[in-house]
Amino acid sequence: MKTAILLLGHGSPRKEANESLERTAAMVKLAGGYDLVRAAFMEFGKPDIQTGVKQCIDDGVERIIFMPYFLYMGAHVSKDLPAEMEEAKKKYPNVKMIMTDPLGEDPKLSEIAVKRISKAVTGQQSSVSRNFPPDGIEKESFRIIDEALRGYNLDEHEYPLVRRVIHTTTDFEYATSMQFSKGAVEAGVEALKKGCSIVTDVDMVMSGILKSYRSKLGIEVFCHISDEDVIKEAKEKGVTRAAIAMQKGKERINGGIVAIGNAPTALYELIRLSKEEGIRPALVVGMPVGFVGAADSKEVLAASDLNFITNKGTKGGSTITAAAVNALMILAVEG
Repeated sequence: MKTAILLLGHGSPRKEANESLERTAAMVKLAGGYDLVRAAFMEFGKPDIQTGVKQCIDDGVERIIFMPYFLYMGAHVSKDLPAEMEEAKKKYPNVKMIMTDPLGEDPKLSEIAVKRISKAVTGQQSSVSRNFPPDGIEKESFRIIDEALRGYNLDEHEYPLVRRVIHTTTDFEYATSMQFSKGAVEAGVEALKKGCSIVTDVDMVMSGILKSYRSKLGIEVFCHISDEDVIKEAKEKGVTRAAIAMQKGKERINGGIVAIGNAPTALYELIRLSKEEGIRPALVVGMPVGFVGAADSKEVLAASDLNFITNKGTKGGSTITAAAVNALMILAVEG
């Protein structure tokens, strides 16, 4: 379904203020990988909201998502913008239209506020104003994360993984975007306690998995993407090395943990191995990153019958995947 996102701003007599929302629309399109993102304004700016809707319709969209680019649920958001959407619905009854919440309260907004305040006071972006011993920095970081995560109602088994991923990325979006199959964390911890193998899609994920905890658990980590036979076979078959690497590692994958942080094709191949060849990993940590295939491959994983840990959308990556595996290892060792 071709979808348009319509960012709704108040509008200003100042042209540069309206251009800011237009630049934001371009960034949202890039970050979300959406078909179409436009800015529209209640007044002063062009296009107005109804014209913005018509432009989206002219581009052949079947769904329009109205996103109020406002901080709070004031009169514009609670009354005026819904009225604009209802007017558009009457004009275009065959087009699905949805209104999102406004920006509202979000930990990311508080982070931005801290940066702005720090810059005003010190002339620098840094918010660290005290000297910490090395272990104190980590403790303070986790304290800040724990404070910010109050009210998210995260599962007690999943919390340590979400917490460590946020610590790695400073991105609180993972508090809502990470997904877990039922019992996934417990399955992963149990497999690690039994000394299972870990198979990764790329070397960077392997290098990010803590060697100290590998040693404590007596486990080995494997990555075949740079093996000569894998490179040769991938070239001959015209497929990605990541897919062939999954095929080569399938014996270790069976009953092991698979950590995929880069290549959607590795995740697709793993799911195929499960369906067609009966390969059953104890757990899949599938968090590939990118605009092409990453979000879709994670949706396929979430719809599968495998034990999984993943996240919605285009974000992800090797460091995040390694962080999730490290959290599992710490739980297996320390409980």
